[in-house]
Amino acid sequence: MAALIFFFAPQAQAQGPGMSMQDFKHVPLTRDMVANFVASMPAMKAFSQKNKLDKPPRTKGAGPFADFVKYLEQRNLKGEANALLGKYGFSDIRQWMRVSQSVMMAHGFSRSGKTPAQMKTEMRAMIDKITNDPRLPADQKSVLKQRFQAQMEMTLKMIPPAANIEAVREFGPKLDAQLGRK
Repeated sequence: MAALIFFFAPQAQAQGPGMSMQDFKHVPLTRDMVANFVASMPAMKAFSQKNKLDKPPRTKGAGPFADFVKYLEQRNLKGEANALLGKYGFSDIRQWMRVSQSVMMAHGFSRSGKTPAQMKTEMRAMIDKITNDPRLPADQKSVLKQRFQAQMEMTLKMIPPAANIEAVREFGPKLDAQLGRK
C-alpha cells in the first residue's frame, strides 16, 4: 500500500504527464475496473513491501505518479509491476495508478454520504454567504470571493461523477479494510 499512500498523501495529485490538479480527469469507472483494483491491492502491497517501495524519492514539479514510475524504472521494477498488474486486467502501472486515483476519490466522496450535486450547492452557498455578509468591506469580500472561487473550482474538478461513486459503493468495506480504516 506504500504506492497508494505515496500517491494520496498529503494532497491528491492528478494524472497525466505533469500530474497537476489543473490537469486532473476522472477515469470513468466500471464495476469490473473497481473489482480488479480492489483485487490488486494486496498484490501491490506485497510487491511494495518486497521491494521496499515505502518512500520513493519526490521530484520538484513532477508529481507522485511520474516520480513513482521513474523510481520503478531506476530499480528495474517497472516490468515486474506491469506483469503483476496485467494479472488484474491493467495494461500497465500508469493505468493502474489512474484507476486507483479515481477509485480512491470516488470512495472518499461516497463515504461523505453527499451527492456531487449537494456538494456543489453547499460550495456555492458559501460564496453567497461571503457576498451577503454586511460586516465585510467590499474589498475584503472581493479578495475572499476570488480565493474561495479558485478553491471551489479546484474542488469541483475533484468531485467524481455520480457513476464513479456508485461503482465503488459496494466495494467500500473492502477498500476500507485494505486501507486500515473502519
